[in-house]
Amino acid sequence: MEQLVETTSRSEILLSAKEAAQEFGIGRDRLYQLAHTVSVTGFPALWFGPKTVKFPKQALKNWLDSEQGRQALYRAMKEKRVNQSY
Repeated sequence: MEQLVETTSRSEILLSAKEAAQEFGIGRDRLYQLAHTVSVTGFPALWFGPKTVKFPKQALKNWLDSEQGRQALYRAMKEKRVNQSY
């Protein structure tokens, strides 16, 4: 029984892009964009194959609250605005 509870709580910690977008008020496209910058920004994304990505809830919250996270999010938003103006 103890292992079942542990497994369930672990699965609740990983959010889909839709869940993370709703939880943190970030667009899904932005989450996917940041998920491709893991090695540069330290963005907390876990890839399961080439198309499936999950976001650890607490790690994502911590990253967004950090200075590194705020700067990376700002750069990603600024980059999108520049690309849209062309």
